[in-house]
Amino acid sequence: VDELSRGDRAVPVFVESARRAATDPSDLLLFQVRAADGRLVPLAQFVRFEEGAIAAELNRFGQRRAVEIDAAVAARPALERFAAWLASDGPAWLDAAACARLTGWIDDWRTTSLAGRACRLRGPTGEDNRLDFLPRGTLGAVAHDAAGWLHQIGVALATGNALRIEDDAAVHALLAALPEALRAQVSVVPAVSAADVDAVLFAGSGAAATALRGLLAARPGAIVALLTPTPDYDLTRLIVERTVSINTAAAGGNAALMALAAG
Repeated sequence: VDELSRGDRAVPVFVESARRAATDPSDLLLFQVRAADGRLVPLAQFVRFEEGAIAAELNRFGQRRAVEIDAAVAARPALERFAAWLASDGPAWLDAAACARLTGWIDDWRTTSLAGRACRLRGPTGEDNRLDFLPRGTLGAVAHDAAGWLHQIGVALATGNALRIEDDAAVHALLAALPEALRAQVSVVPAVSAADVDAVLFAGSGAAATALRGLLAARPGAIVALLTPTPDYDLTRLIVERTVSINTAAAGGNAALMALAAG
């Protein structure tokens, strides 16, 4: 009910009844407090006791009570522009079956892509823990027809990654047909095996995929994964997870939350 200062320490003060003196919540109303004129009066004279259901636990953020709200994930503008372009201009590049297949994948990506999402993790009071799902970075792309390239472009847009397509005589005309806002996220490189990419999307023969894996494995630095469609690409391999932990109680002087146990 109060806090007293003793030197450099803050000592909390709690009011407790003697053992077995209060066996029912309504017994709290019998506690007496001293009025301004010095008289002892029961709490029942100026407070009301009510029983009701409460939450099993209360989340806090910034030392304040917080309520988590679930909401629909906002649409990805780039993916929606790509879907609109596919509906209007797609038939000029793909047959009806390929258009329908790519449109179906786009519908799936709207709900299955984790890129840009976040979730709250449980933690002690005074600490905010969050798991973020972010784009992996830059993807390489190798294909030999419009169906393969458009599939790879859609995957990159659905996961928020930039795309570097290996140069091909036919790919320039396809990229020129895309809306300008989408072309800004796609570029052409002489060879994906030598480009600065974090993963590679590959549509081609098994022998060619094996050869490209060998080139990627021989590169110095981090291993670059090569993904093939089966029939779609695995979008979970095109994002990274980042955990953010914010000690919101540090300024309050709770030293126990400012250190991690060894091991």
